[in-house]
Amino acid sequence: MRPPSVRMRTGERHSRVKTLIACLVLAHGLVLGAVSAAEPAATPGPGAAHPAPAATDATYPTAATMAAPGPKLFTNQQLFAVYDRVQSILQQKNIPRDGSATPDQLADELTIVEMALANAADKTGEAAQAGYIMHASMEALCGRLNQADAELRLIIAHGSLQGRLAAYKELAEVLLQSGKAEALDELAARGEAEKIPQVLTDHMRMFANFLHIKLGEGFPTFAITDLAGAMHTLGDYQGHVLVLDFWASWCQPCMEALPALLKTYQRFHRAGVDILGVCLDDNPQNLQAIIRGSGMSWPQALETRSFSSPLLIKYGVWNLPANFVIAADGTLIAKNIHGDHLDQLLTKLLAQPDPAAAAAAAGLPSR
Repeated sequence: MRPPSVRMRTGERHSRVKTLIACLVLAHGLVLGAVSAAEPAATPGPGAAHPAPAATDATYPTAATMAAPGPKLFTNQQLFAVYDRVQSILQQKNIPRDGSATPDQLADELTIVEMALANAADKTGEAAQAGYIMHASMEALCGRLNQADAELRLIIAHGSLQGRLAAYKELAEVLLQSGKAEALDELAARGEAEKIPQVLTDHMRMFANFLHIKLGEGFPTFAITDLAGAMHTLGDYQGHVLVLDFWASWCQPCMEALPALLKTYQRFHRAGVDILGVCLDDNPQNLQAIIRGSGMSWPQALETRSFSSPLLIKYGVWNLPANFVIAADGTLIAKNIHGDHLDQLLTKLLAQPDPAAAAAAAGLPSR
C-alpha cells in the first residue's frame, strides 16, 4: 500500500518541505512529550528529526525509497499531527474537489505525507491508513483518479474496519468525480454484503443514482405529498417546465439563494415554469413560518428523514441546495443550477421548445 513517487521541481522546493517537516516533528514532539528534555528544540538543521537528502540530489526520495531517520520514527500521534497541518494548508489553499488542481499545486503536501508514511513507526496501523487515504484524496484533487482509486481499494481490501470505512467514503467521492456510476453500484453492493453502516451505503447509492440520472433523458417519476396534503407527480407537470428544488432552513446557502429563486418564480411562472420544493426541516410549523415570511407561493413538501430519505437517495441528493430542471416533456435539462444561470436556462428553454437545443443554447451538455 505504498503511494507513488512524487518528484520535486527544484532543490528549493525540497528544502521548504524538509524545513516544514522538521518544524512539525519538533513542535509536536514537544507537545506530545516525544522529544527528550535533553535535546534542544533549536532551528531545524541537518541533525533535526526527519532529515531529507541534500537539495542538490537529482532525484528526491518518496515513501517507497526514503530510509528511516534512525531511531526517531513517527509515532501515531505525530502522524496525525502532520496530517492536521497538511489539512490546514489545503484549506488555506482552497483547492477545489473537481480534479482541476495540478500536481504541482499539491507537490509539497503529497511529499510531506509520503515522507511521514515512509518513517512511520507503525506502517499498517490506523494512523498510517489515514495517511494513505489522505494521499489518495490529494491524488484525486489533482486529477489522478485512477491512482487514487487503486490506493483506496488497497485499504478496503486490507485495512482495519475504521480504515476501510474511511476508504469506502473517499472512494465513493473519487468514483463520483470520475463519473463511474456502475463502479459506485458495485462498491455499494460490496459494502452492503460486508454489512458496513447503512448510512455509508446510502451515501454511495446517492452518488450512483445521481450519475444514472442523465441529462437529455426522461426524469424518473415521483409522487410527493405537499404540506396541504396534495399529491404531486411528474405527470402533473406535463407541458410545464419544472424546477424540483431541495432545500432546508438550516442550510445557509439555501436561504441565501431564496431571494433569487423568488424572483425567478415571479418572472417565469406565468410563462409556464413551476417550482416544487422539498424541504428537509423536521418541524412543519417552522416551515410554515418561513413560507409566510418569505412569500414562497409554490407547493412545499416536508421531508423529515433528511438525507436518509428514499426520495433523496433515488435522485442522488447528498448536498443542499440541489435542484433538477425538467422540460415540459419530462426530459431532464440541468442539475444543480441556480441564480442567473437558472434564469438564463429558463429563458432559452421557453424560447426553444426542443430541450436538447435549449440546453445547448445555454451551454449545457445534452447528456
